[in-house]
Amino acid sequence: MEGMQQHVPKGYIYLPMGFALLVELLQMRTFSKRKQVPGADDAE
Repeated sequence: MEGMQQHVPKGYIYLPMGFALLVELLQMRTFSKRKQVPGADDAE
């Protein structure tokens, strides 16, 4: 949008990036806990 001379508020960029980071951290936490529990992969 900036290339087409339109201003984009920084919140429109940083909010989705922050949300994606939060989701990624939650996924990493979930998968690391899953590895620690024996037999957790058998439940799928």
